Amino acid sequence: MKSTRLLPFALAMLCTAALAQEAPRGERPQGDGPRGIARFDANGDGVLTRDELKDNPRMLERFDELDSNGDGHITEEELRAGMRPRGQEGGPPPR
Repeated sequence: MKSTRLLPFALAMLCTAALAQEAPRGERPQGDGPRGIARFDANGDGVLTRDELKDNPRMLERFDELDSNGDGHITEEELRAGMRPRGQEGGPPPR
């Protein structure tokens, strides 16, 4: 009889432990939605152009700042570097 009372508690503990596990470093949990380039990359080529950002005025406003090599495309690396807080290594220079 005692084991049937403990079963819901044991199941709850197992579920809690499974949910509490973090995704491995550099990976996102499933269902987190697209991030970085994939979120805006309409044609899936791995880079962003001004045309792909036309509906995102904040990103479009920062396009030249994020496109650090000036080739007209923003790569995942450029996006990550540009999104770091100012003053951090690889982040945008202070204004």
